[in-house]
Amino acid sequence: MQKYISVLIICLIPFFAALAHDIYLFIEVNKMENPFSIAAIGFVWATYSSESLTAFLNGLENAKALEIVNQILQYPASSFFLIAGIGLFIAMSLQYLFLRLVFGKIGGPGYSKESKMSKRFKDKKFHYNRK
Repeated sequence: MQKYISVLIICLIPFFAALAHDIYLFIEVNKMENPFSIAAIGFVWATYSSESLTAFLNGLENAKALEIVNQILQYPASSFFLIAGIGLFIAMSLQYLFLRLVFGKIGGPGYSKESKMSKRFKDKKFHYNRK
């Protein structure tokens, strides 16, 4: 159970970072005068890496793709990363459970089976013939 909680926390690190960014903007920049608001993905991208955003948008040739990307960039960052983190956690859990279903036990004590060679010499003691 602990490994699942650890993986979930790791998957949610971008959500916590986006939420901390929103809290920082609310406390330090707005001085708590304006109501709390959640930053959009496009705002965060344009604020901290505007050159890469411009290059990305210029690289889109299809008008339909540009429209879809603009809709995604208006989505709140913390909500997006929360959904993405939970989705990633579910995908990783399903993959792990599928591998357990296909291959049986994965990891842990007793996972590696003894080879035929080790079974043959298991009961025999090895003696050095040194003088």
